[in-house]
Amino acid sequence: MDKFKKVFDRAYSAFVPSEKEKAKLDRDAEHLINLLNKNATNNAVNVEFRFGGSYAKGTWIKNESDIDIFAVFNSEDEMKSLSFLVPKNFIPTFGTRKYFRGSFNGIKIEVVPVLRFSDIKSVKNSIDLSVLHANYINSFLSSSQKKDVIILKAFCKANNCYGSETYMHGFSGYSLEVMIKEFGSFMGLIKAVNSWKMPVSIGKAPDKTSFPIFLLDP
Repeated sequence: MDKFKKVFDRAYSAFVPSEKEKAKLDRDAEHLINLLNKNATNNAVNVEFRFGGSYAKGTWIKNESDIDIFAVFNSEDEMKSLSFLVPKNFIPTFGTRKYFRGSFNGIKIEVVPVLRFSDIKSVKNSIDLSVLHANYINSFLSSSQKKDVIILKAFCKANNCYGSETYMHGFSGYSLEVMIKEFGSFMGLIKAVNSWKMPVSIGKAPDKTSFPIFLLDP
């Protein structure tokens, strides 16, 4: 165990952000969201901006910070106004909805429109559920488990299996966070993986699935 501890201590030092990095990112994040709110007020747009992704959960890899911001609207039609609320250098990008990518003080930013909902069963676009992820993960993961998430992300990235993009065939950050929650730690997950036989179900899977790994979004 001492050998593993030394490896993990080195990994934490290499990949877990310092307090100085966190403080700078917090300042830039606050500056940006204040700018977005000011633009919304000046243009009389009814929208709520919320932080999401690894920034909101404190699980980004050292020196690889980015900030996801959800723009919560009451209707699909109102989302069209997002294009003139974001900084002018932000570029429209297309996923399940049009969103915006750009850079702010050297930090990669994504501003994603989502639809407000009161009943989870009414949600038709999966991206709308993403606003729930940060609160969920923050309510379950300890600070040490978040460090293990960061190490797991770095491990997957080194093995070319980190990223939710279709071409990557990899794990999203959220899926790795959920697995640390389910298995308790990086080592807990590795021990579990060692005994896996495909297909694997983490959470209750449907009766039939064609996927080698099925992870239920809790």
